[in-house]
Parts: sequence; C-alpha cells; structure tokens
Amino acid sequence: MLFLLIFALLLPIKVTAADNATLHKMLEAAISEAGLAGSPAISKHRPLSDCDQLPAIAVDRDANSLTVSCQAPRWRRIIRITDETRAPAPAPRNVLTLAESLPAGTILQPAHIVEKDAPQTAAGTALVLRDQAIGRRLKTALGAGRVLQARHLEMSFTLQKGEVVTVILDMQGIQVAAEAKALSSAQMGERVELQSLSSDRILTGIVTGKGKVSIYAKTF
Repeated sequence: MLFLLIFALLLPIKVTAADNATLHKMLEAAISEAGLAGSPAISKHRPLSDCDQLPAIAVDRDANSLTVSCQAPRWRRIIRITDETRAPAPAPRNVLTLAESLPAGTILQPAHIVEKDAPQTAAGTALVLRDQAIGRRLKTALGAGRVLQARHLEMSFTLQKGEVVTVILDMQGIQVAAEAKALSSAQMGERVELQSLSSDRILTGIVTGKGKVSIYAKTF
C-alpha cells in the first residue's frame, strides 16, 4: 500500500483522460500489490473518463479484474487483467481429412485421404494414422475436407464371418493346426466361434492375427 500512497501523492488532484499513462502505472501497482501477474487491459480507443479526484481502485482476484470508480463525476469501470505469462495455445494436430466428397459405402483408398493440421479442440477424436482408415468403408456420405472420425467408418474386423482360417491349439509346446470357418466377424483379440471343416465341431478361440485363431483346448 505504501507504493500506491507514493503514486497518490505524485498525481494531480484532478485526473483527466490525458493522465492515462500515469493511471496505467497505478493500476499495475495495484495488480502487483495484490500478488497477481499481468497488465490492465485498457483499449486506446476507450480510455478512462475524467475524474475530479483520484479514482478508487479495487482488485478482484477471483475475476482477475480491477474495478476503477470515481465519485465526481460518478462512474465505474471494470478492467480485465491480462496474463502475459499464460501458456501459448497447444499446437495444431495432424489429422486425416477427405480429399473429395464421397458417398456412403465407399471403401477408402490412399488417394481419398489428405493429412492436415487441425486445432486440438477439433482433433480430439479424429483419425490420425492412414492405416486406421485405408480399406475401410464409409458408413455415411462425407464432404471434401471433412475430418475423419472413427464413427464415420464401419467396424474394422480382422476376421470376417464365413472366412476360412487356420486354428491353432498349443498343447505344452506342441502345436496342432486345422482349418475352420468363422461363424461371426471379430476384431483382433476378440473371442469368436468357428466350425471345424473336418468334423463340423464348434470351436471357440481368440483372434490372434489375419486368418489366425488360437483355440481353447477344451473345445478342440
């Protein structure tokens, strides 16, 4: 408060718009006294009004602002405190977008996809790797430049229903392989039922790769 008192003694009794530079220093001193960082956001196009006496200055820490008030003539002004030390906005993120408008049902090819930077707010759920999109089918029509989201594409299955695969049973280091037909589509690591081509027996296993399923011993 001593710093503000010194300022008050040096200022003229009547404060006019021409004294804005000095008032700006008073406001900065008030911010510093309150233990805050930043500067008063006063536009040069909207300076403080004249005041017949020193205006009162109050700091609102919660709102990060200053309240400047004058008794004669009576006026009140709230000034935002700008934090110049605030961290910069996060850098844009590279995402997948469509190079052209495509109808629903299109199977995406490399030529359909363009990588572009997008704000972090828009890129949160966007696809970022080409392998996540190429070869997959669009569930809905999309316009050129549209950011690709997982919800725009049909489910990507490692194993398709009706596909003939190699089923493998590992018995204490000895592997037994046979062929079976998938009874449903499944993703990597997902449980799936198959029908043995040699015995028509129903087997249950886990998808371990393209065309490969690891079988539970009790179902083999």
